[in-house]
Amino acid sequence: MKYFAFALCLFLAACSSDDDSTPQDEACSEEFIYGLVITVNDAATGAGLNQVVITAREPSFSEVLVATPTAGVYQGAGERVGSYTLTVELDGYQTVVTDVITVEADACHVITQARTFTLQTL
Repeated sequence: MKYFAFALCLFLAACSSDDDSTPQDEACSEEFIYGLVITVNDAATGAGLNQVVITAREPSFSEVLVATPTAGVYQGAGERVGSYTLTVELDGYQTVVTDVITVEADACHVITQARTFTLQTL
């Protein structure tokens, strides 16, 4: 009977599996990833526009994206999955409201959705 119990334990141990979506030998980085990276350019000049207000909205969440050091580039939805509608606004320019942009994630981080918008002056 001892041998049967021992054999059963070995069998169960061999049949068990870790259903972890991240392989044991692959560690996630500690880098903070933004789900949205948005570039906004002037239609006439092609130059990046500063002081643009980009609001990402979901039914229960809203965030204003932050400007990066690069002119016209904004980021937000840091490590946050979701389905966002963006409003892109700047005084003297047309306002753009986007279709839904979906940010998903892999086993470690969100997958960045990059978009470029070109604004026309009013």
